[in-house]
Amino acid sequence: MMRARPWERWSSRPHARRTRKKKCCMAWRCCTPLVMQARKFLIYAYLQIGQDERAHELAAAMRGVGERMMAMPGMDDMKDSGHYFDNEVVVIDAMETHDWKALAALQPAPGSQGTQAVHIYWGWGVAAGHLHDKKLAKTALQQMDAMLKTMKNRSYEHSLRTIKRPELVAWKEYTENHTEKAVEAMRMAADQQDELGQDEVDIPAREMLGDLLMMENQPEEALKEYRVALKLSPNRLNGLLSAGAAAEKLKLTDEARGFYRAAAQQTDNGAHSQRPEVKHAVEVGM
Repeated sequence: MMRARPWERWSSRPHARRTRKKKCCMAWRCCTPLVMQARKFLIYAYLQIGQDERAHELAAAMRGVGERMMAMPGMDDMKDSGHYFDNEVVVIDAMETHDWKALAALQPAPGSQGTQAVHIYWGWGVAAGHLHDKKLAKTALQQMDAMLKTMKNRSYEHSLRTIKRPELVAWKEYTENHTEKAVEAMRMAADQQDELGQDEVDIPAREMLGDLLMMENQPEEALKEYRVALKLSPNRLNGLLSAGAAAEKLKLTDEARGFYRAAAQQTDNGAHSQRPEVKHAVEVGM
């Protein structure tokens, strides 16, 4: 009979089992925020290749991961992360798929406090612009301003004040039919973002500026913004789709087909997306 080697004998002892369990718990505490961060990146990646259902499933499951983390002892310094990630990914999911009604209906995760709901307010403002909802646009900006008053030298306060808040101002002005003011505010946000850089899974403000101009039936100006946005954020699916739509409206057939072809290839010819924009891109581009 073969004798157990020393480390095998040690690993079978109760103390060793407790040590392994303790190390696993410590690893989970250390890694859970990283897991949530990784899932956020994966959600964003799925959205860029038209895997909408997979992105939606992961976004919906984020709350469970956050709740497990917040229930663990010794996680006091990371309690904010669960609600923050949860709120962020559901907004990104709805915004990237242009589900404006779903975006407008989102509510902060139960128990959200302070800055944890910032993405929900941002999402409301963007949805309000697309739905032309004055009341929601006003509420979004009020909530953002109230939250900003509570912030003191947070690392992302500057980007909120100089990028996301102007975006909300732009959409609010648009709902009130103040087109010039809306474009001015959105351009300010886009210029600032170009200088500071985007957040990890952010929607480019310059792409939003293009959307705003398209909604105002200014495809030539919109296409200029989409081209710049795609240089700064290459191969963004909505950037390709929107640039294709603007070029198509201007009867720039070859350019439109180029944008649509790239979108079609990126999404496996729309195999996993129900979005009409993707289907159109496949029809025209391929």
